[in-house]
Amino acid sequence: MSLIKRSVLLALSGLAGIALADTVAFEIPVNAEQDPPGTDVHMAYEWSTFDANDPTTHQPGAVLSAPGDSYSYTVIRSDSVASDHAYEIVRALIGIHIDDSDPDNPGQKWARIEINGKPRPFIIFVDNDEREAVTTEHVEIISDATLTGTPGSTVPPYIFDIQDILESGENVRISITNLTEDGTVDGDGDFGGFVINRVGSHVWYRKR
Repeated sequence: MSLIKRSVLLALSGLAGIALADTVAFEIPVNAEQDPPGTDVHMAYEWSTFDANDPTTHQPGAVLSAPGDSYSYTVIRSDSVASDHAYEIVRALIGIHIDDSDPDNPGQKWARIEINGKPRPFIIFVDNDEREAVTTEHVEIISDATLTGTPGSTVPPYIFDIQDILESGENVRISITNLTEDGTVDGDGDFGGFVINRVGSHVWYRKR
């Protein structure tokens, strides 16, 4: 497992919170052995339902129970580091935390995931992940716990590189739409419901 991967997995152990309007920003202590080389600041930007005191606890999320149901969220970095031109981005990732454990509907689920209006390939982030890093125009949905095999896992199953978007000055907009197995919102294919627990972003900065 790479140093960046270990950094994200361990980051939630020492968060200090700063409340923002729609997103909560957390500065994470820099770890020279785990963060990208040259990192001076490591920030996490989380949906406001995230509980820094108990990161494994998810507040009620967005339920997408049928094809056509959708959820959108914009990560807004309004903290002092993000707006300070003395810093530049070293690495930037965004992850979508999902719960697909519906006891009344244990079958497969599918969705389209778009970032700023376009599907992107997700990153294979854990060593035992056997999926292909395909674009998310039509993907099978799995949960945090399914990805790692660990109940209460905080590793999201869909992680994307967003450094190019942030460096262009844009905010990052996530959109998830429930689809049928055949990739439509009104077809006859199988479908299932799932919950978007939260969206989180990790950004590593260094001084210019």
